Amino acid sequence: MIKKNKRNKSDEEATPPRFKVGDLVRFLSGDGEVEGIVVEDRGPLGIGGQRIYGLHFEFLPGETRYTERDEGELTPVGAPIGRERDVPAGKGTRPMAKKSKRNKIDDSESPPKFKVGDRVLFPRPCGKVEGVVVEDRGPLGVGGRRLYGLHYEFLPGETRYTERPEVDLTPAPAT
Repeated sequence: MIKKNKRNKSDEEATPPRFKVGDLVRFLSGDGEVEGIVVEDRGPLGIGGQRIYGLHFEFLPGETRYTERDEGELTPVGAPIGRERDVPAGKGTRPMAKKSKRNKIDDSESPPKFKVGDRVLFPRPCGKVEGVVVEDRGPLGVGGRRLYGLHYEFLPGETRYTERPEVDLTPAPAT
């Protein structure tokens, strides 16, 4: 006898995402609302199939952080605060993005300044720290800035990972 699949009909009907990569959104973090940019649609990985999004937001001036949030926790920027968080899905219902102030020349993606394995210096509260590029994340930062994943020695014998925009990185001097 063939066993029935435990998924129900609603699982099979894929709900379209409410946000797309590049959309500006608000979400609660700490004491208030924070504005961020959608950088990744992780899919229906949340509880009950809730769609999860990867977001970048400015934690401190010049310091971008990454977080993941459920679709229900996000409000499109431009929507009145406190309104129902559901955004109708479908063509023509997305919030309009602001026109970029970048030059037409900037529209073509610039080649990466660093490669995986390059040694770089980047600012930390304790001063400049040397790290190694382990990932080129692409133009996912605020304003389309290219982000790099870095490994650096936090304490002797303890390596940590961070992501930094290309503008914060300088080549490490050859040793």
